[in-house]
Amino acid sequence: MGFLTKFYYPPVHFFTLWFSESMIYNLKDNGYVVAKGSSILDVGCGLGYHCQNMLKFDLKESMGVDISKETIELIGSFNTKPVFRTLDICNDDISEYIGKFDIIFSSDVYEHVDDPDLMLQNLHKLLKEGGVISITFPNWLHHGQNQFQNADDFKAKLLSSGFSNAIVKPIEDYGFLYKIFMKLYTLAQLLSDKVLSVKRVEFQGSGMPESDEFHEMYAYKKISKLKKYKVLCIVINVMYRIIASIINIRPPYIEDKKDPEVLGKRIIVYAQKSV
Repeated sequence: MGFLTKFYYPPVHFFTLWFSESMIYNLKDNGYVVAKGSSILDVGCGLGYHCQNMLKFDLKESMGVDISKETIELIGSFNTKPVFRTLDICNDDISEYIGKFDIIFSSDVYEHVDDPDLMLQNLHKLLKEGGVISITFPNWLHHGQNQFQNADDFKAKLLSSGFSNAIVKPIEDYGFLYKIFMKLYTLAQLLSDKVLSVKRVEFQGSGMPESDEFHEMYAYKKISKLKKYKVLCIVINVMYRIIASIINIRPPYIEDKKDPEVLGKRIIVYAQKSV
């Protein structure tokens, strides 16, 4: 893959970088090493940044699935190396992917699905034996659904779905260096909004921002305009990789070890499929 092709994919917002690096750090924090030739899946991949980022591990396959057909079509127009498919993890046929992946990632999906137990069961089915999941989502009141009171409640769900070695951590805050760069990112976004004449439209609902709703979202409109500026997209993505290498000197998140309650907090989860 040439340099231009490697970095020509949808530039996404800085929080997506945090999601990606946090899920990778979660693997490392639990003693898991991404092996050469691994196959990974990102469930609810959005604009596909994490699948692109994971290519640095010399993977056999990097695949992302999302419920939004429009999102997948937009990513596809960049002709990226990762494979992207439209898939509803709870309602679509997953038979062709069973036992295919070494690692499954997912960020901010669990709180939106209609059947969270089925989602966990399906993630387990898609893993190879010994495979792992690294997922994060907000367990916030009045945000989506599927909230739970304490870590043991969610561990019980993971174990009943067939997982072992389940670890559920509440996150207290972003890492220090991430918070600095997030401030700078906000200023850069406001400037680029004006240059591209894109009006920021925030999603107000509590469900999945999909289909026609996603068309009205800020990110979709902005990426649709940015894609024709190939060199700019490449520059932005290269800068993101450089920034990530700098700020990863420190952990991307701070675990809350003082309060065992997890309701109202962001959660990061690690679990394994027994061999």
